[in-house]
Amino acid sequence: MMAALTQAGRRLAWASAAVRGPAAGSLRWQASAAGGNLKPLPLLRNILRVHRRLPGPMRAVGDEYVLDEFRRHRSASPEFVQQFLQQWTDYLALLREQTAQLKPGPGRLHVGRRLRPEELDSLSEEQIGQLAELRSEATKPWH
Repeated sequence: MMAALTQAGRRLAWASAAVRGPAAGSLRWQASAAGGNLKPLPLLRNILRVHRRLPGPMRAVGDEYVLDEFRRHRSASPEFVQQFLQQWTDYLALLREQTAQLKPGPGRLHVGRRLRPEELDSLSEEQIGQLAELRSEATKPWH
């Protein structure tokens, strides 16, 4: 049990360092996050905590994806950061709701939701490509 807690602590410390970096402390990141009371690091930590409820392979894909997204958006414009953090906050709320009563067993896990047509229409070509890549990875058999 203690080894698992130590490993989880190291993972969060690594995640914090990965997101903090020089750009995470930038005024743009802090100013936009403070404007809407959304703070990137606590949000990331909460997402990683909820990911612990997911099956191993799903958790691994989710953790890698969220860490990569937060790293890539450290130096984004303040307007975009606010939207970025709100979308991840919505994801966290949905995931918490869907995993709250999670029962282990085949066919009992349904996580996520379908994108609405207006959400699909607002995606850029790059985002559509990322979504296709994510879908491809998510539908691969777990081994």
